Amino acid sequence: MSYEKYILRLILEIPLSEFDGDMRMPTRLETSMRVANVHTLREIFTQYQNQAALLSATQVGKKTVRDFVAILMELEKRHGVRFDWLEHPKT
Repeated sequence: MSYEKYILRLILEIPLSEFDGDMRMPTRLETSMRVANVHTLREIFTQYQNQAALLSATQVGKKTVRDFVAILMELEKRHGVRFDWLEHPKT
């Protein structure tokens, strides 16, 4: 397993409740995810195919989802991993 895939796997398993500091998960989105029984990034990517699906499922504002996507993009920059969910939304 490559280092990139190893890091991606670790990031995907981080509980959403662990995001803090400058990586803080927007509170309303985190609450919505818990209600939907989603606790890790992997579960989000499995259950929601793209930003639009996540937005409609969680009933939070577009800004909240944009903030969440910004967190994912920052993770990509920091760790050199790629979230295909951001680049290639499923249809």
